[in-house]
Amino acid sequence: MAPFEQFLEAALREAGSPEPSRAPFAEAALAFERQLGALPAGTRRPAWAVELDIDLPCAPEAARKAFRRRALETHPDRPGGSHEAFLRSQRALDQALSALTGS
Repeated sequence: MAPFEQFLEAALREAGSPEPSRAPFAEAALAFERQLGALPAGTRRPAWAVELDIDLPCAPEAARKAFRRRALETHPDRPGGSHEAFLRSQRALDQALSALTGS
């Protein structure tokens, strides 16, 4: 079981939910990212949304479009590009697609 799923089930048990659900809950995801230190305390958007500069809620296609835009800015083969920034945007896209599609 993934760490987020463990965190979500524990949070649901503490809240008194009789059966833990595996559906993605935005508040639980934000709390989990804060616990990992990926988000500052006052942030309302997940780290992947900040990295891709997209507003929530959005469709998976919007995340792909934001990644393509970000890839043009950060790709290592382009002037001013950075390998680290490009990898960060790739990871953000992976996280976005898994969060938005629920898989």
